[in-house]
Amino acid sequence: MLTPDLLRWRPLAQGVEPAWLTERDDVWLRELLSAADGRVGKPVGDIERELCAELEPVCRAQRVDSRALRGAVRVALKGFGKITTAKVAPETVRRVVFERAAHARATRGKLGPEGRMAILEDAARELGVDSASIEAMLYADYPKQRILEAPDALPTPAELRDSYQLALLQGFLFRAAEVNLWLRSHVRAVARFAKLSRLLCSFTLDHGATRMELSGPLAIFHATLKYGRALATFIPTVASTSGWQLEAKCVLSDGPLLVSTNSTAPLPRTHALPRDTDSKLEARLARDLRRARSAWTLRREAAAFQIGPHAFFPDFVLERGADRVIVEVVGYW
Repeated sequence: MLTPDLLRWRPLAQGVEPAWLTERDDVWLRELLSAADGRVGKPVGDIERELCAELEPVCRAQRVDSRALRGAVRVALKGFGKITTAKVAPETVRRVVFERAAHARATRGKLGPEGRMAILEDAARELGVDSASIEAMLYADYPKQRILEAPDALPTPAELRDSYQLALLQGFLFRAAEVNLWLRSHVRAVARFAKLSRLLCSFTLDHGATRMELSGPLAIFHATLKYGRALATFIPTVASTSGWQLEAKCVLSDGPLLVSTNSTAPLPRTHALPRDTDSKLEARLARDLRRARSAWTLRREAAAFQIGPHAFFPDFVLERGADRVIVEVVGYW
């Protein structure tokens, strides 16, 4: 997901919407991917800075926001592998060097440049490595010091654009205090995934749709990194359904924002829709009803039913004119 400094939005009549990339952006996204592929084998920290500097003139000529460039660079680099190339595990190098440094300070006091070099040379002899490379090994496992590795297949500009769109929306939700979703299909599957993700949510009926209200990571008592990530990874499930709508009350450095989007947003469908039935028993029931050719029709994806403070998600609803029968399939216990 994108960090707050990389989030972009466009004003609406009420609130804002994420500033999505379009197919026209594929021109500079293609150049970005090519430039990143040409830097395989270099430290990640240097590459991000170099790519932004190299592509800034191209994006400026095409009137592309610098935040879009920096965000796309960050998303693109996540698709590449990162490896540690140190001959000795950096944890071992740090232990040996720091132990020698602590002993030297305890016996000789403050260390100068010569004392520092002597410690590194002694540690290199003990570890059996070249003294010129031991300093680079100290932090070789840090994220920005890892070496960029080529992916199995370089993504296309369209795939990078899809990844950016999802990261952009997830970045907003990571700064949300409250999220409201209106669901019109596969409600039960979405509710199940929210429960598995341990999200705090409630359901109500709202003009033919099921309204799902979720506490955001910035809500009181829930400002945690883990909860924010759970909410961000939950959204692709919603984006795979049809007819959904989202409103999120976000808190950014610019102030509070009401972020709105819906099923027309150019988000990738990364989650497969659920099967028509969850068990052989349900499949047999649906088949028998079809073959009976009765006046009853079976509808699997029904809206939630409000029962006091609780929401109920039936397996099926049988309909015949104005008559409706709620069906919950329970196996043999």
